[in-house]
Order: sequence, then C-alpha cells, then structure tokens
Amino acid sequence: MNYSLQIIGFHRIMPEGESYFIPPMAMSCQTFSKLMAWLAKMLKIIDLDDAAKRIRAGEFRGQAVAITFDDGYKDNFDIAREILKKAGIPATFFVPVHPIDKGEPYWWDYLYHTVRQNMPAFCNFLKHSRHAHIAADQPLKLLCRSMVRYLNGADNAVRLSFFAEMFKEFGNYTGGRTLMTWEEIRQMQQDGFSIGSHSLSHTPLTDLTPDQAKFEIEQSKIILSQRLGTEVSGFCYPRGAWNKTVADIAKHAGYAYAATTIFGSNTTGCNLYALARRNMSDYQGIRAHFPIPAYLLEMTGILDKWLSKRR
Repeated sequence: MNYSLQIIGFHRIMPEGESYFIPPMAMSCQTFSKLMAWLAKMLKIIDLDDAAKRIRAGEFRGQAVAITFDDGYKDNFDIAREILKKAGIPATFFVPVHPIDKGEPYWWDYLYHTVRQNMPAFCNFLKHSRHAHIAADQPLKLLCRSMVRYLNGADNAVRLSFFAEMFKEFGNYTGGRTLMTWEEIRQMQQDGFSIGSHSLSHTPLTDLTPDQAKFEIEQSKIILSQRLGTEVSGFCYPRGAWNKTVADIAKHAGYAYAATTIFGSNTTGCNLYALARRNMSDYQGIRAHFPIPAYLLEMTGILDKWLSKRR
C-alpha cells in the first residue's frame, strides 16, 4: 500500500522579539506555536522512530508528518519543548556529542558573537587575512552570513585554520550558553521526545575519510545510548552531507534510519538512510508574510516541483 511521510526539520525557535542572523535556521516562537496547533488539528503526526519501524515492517499506511530538530540548541528545551507538550506533538531531537559535552557554541555562533563584540577590529582583521576577498564593509548580519557561506563552502582544514587565527586574535567565546546540557536532553527524553545522533563533532561526514566518518557515526551511537540509558535508533547527517558510503556506514552501525536535508516527501519504497525533509523557518518571500498558509500548502506536496527548483 502507498504511503507518504513528510518530515519537517527545525533548528532554532526564537524568543519573542528576537531574530537569528541565519534566517533559514530559525522560526519565531509565535509562528512555531501557531504552526504546531494547525498541524495537530489537520494532520496525523507521528514519532520518526515509530514511522521508521512501521516502514521497515511494511505497516506504514496513509499520510503522516514527523517533526525533527537539529543541533541541540538550548531554545529547543526552553521554548519548543513546552509548545510541543502543550499541543501533544512528538518530536525527535538530533544532538552532536562533543558540542554538548564541551558546552561550546558552534563555529558560526562564535563568529557572530565575536564579530558583534569586535566589529571594527574584526573588519581590520579580515582585510589583512587570507580571506580579504570577503567584503568587510557590510552590516553585521550580512557580513556574518557572507562569512558563513564562504566557510561552509570551504573544506574542514580551511575552517580550522581560520578559527585558529580568530581565537588567537580575539580569544574564546564569552557569550551565554547556546546548547542544551545532558540533563536537559535527558529531561526531553523523560518528556517522551526521541533523541537521535547528529554525530560526534558535527563535522560534515563527506569532508572526512571513510574511517573517520565511521568513527563519528558508530561512537556517537554508543555514547548517546550510554548517556541516555536506551538504544539510539536515529541518525541525522551534519549539514545534510551524505553519500552512499556514509549511508552504508549508518546502516551497518545499527541505526534504523538516517535523515538528510534533501527536499521533498518520503513515499513508498523510500530509502530509510536517505530520508528527505522540509526545512521550516521564518525566511524571506511568501513565508515571511503568510507563514502558516505557506507552510500548510507546502505540506500538501503540490508545490514540490516548483520549490525544488528554487533550492
């Protein structure tokens, strides 16, 4: 029998009146609350772990939606958790081990905080660095987005070298905590939410050798299962970077499924180790003006051909 599983992907849910410098990674708490209320009324929402089990057993029927969060941001616990609990909606949170262990921000959050605190000095630093082709005379958020786009496109060695220079010039991160703690993650689990792996270090796995990728995938499963006291069955590729090699590693490591950032629906015969998702955010365009109707229309899938060309 045919089926259709829509997986929605979120990263950050922002407090009222706050915005994030990377718009595709964030949604306001007001929009998120309204969207969850509408989804709960209109669609069948299923836990992704459960959906994968049913697909594997040939028992998945009809249409359903699964909610996921990447990266383990603190606002997932502080804001999203309460909204989801109120609406009675299950969700899966993919967390990376080392960033949670260290309590340190991701490199892009370190970048934004440091530039915001040292804008003139950073512009001078950039102009005299090997990365001087990035225009320094931009407003704060535009400059940081330009840097993130550039560094995302660079290989891991370039990123490490750049931040080694930044640490030497500006020192360590001095802002507040951005990620959940293990205690908060365990509380999420006790609240009925599923926890999945987002690797050890959140390094794009296609930037690594097969042996390095294998270590990230296997060890994160072992450590998370130990920390949570239960078997972790879901994996999410950092930055959506995957190929057949890493998908096979995830399968052989014992994961039941793995999620990508491929846009679209998961229909009959889908690859459980290359699950497609729909990223949801407060972004420009029609979403910024009519967020709820735009999201609900997208969930029907009738705009997939048009939307896929724009991504």
